[in-house]
Amino acid sequence: MSALREERDRLRTDAQQLVRVIHVLEVENQQLRQSAWDDGVVRVLPVQQRQARPRS
Repeated sequence: MSALREERDRLRTDAQQLVRVIHVLEVENQQLRQSAWDDGVVRVLPVQQRQARPRS
């Protein structure tokens, strides 16, 4: 019986952690969607203007 309680407690803890991870991913997904450009494409790394490098 003790082993069953330990497993139940471990599974409960694992489930709570999984719920927190999913919540964080949902928040990050929403933030990415809100930051999407007008074309609806989510760009994880923003496009930066390239500066010409001086030639030696």
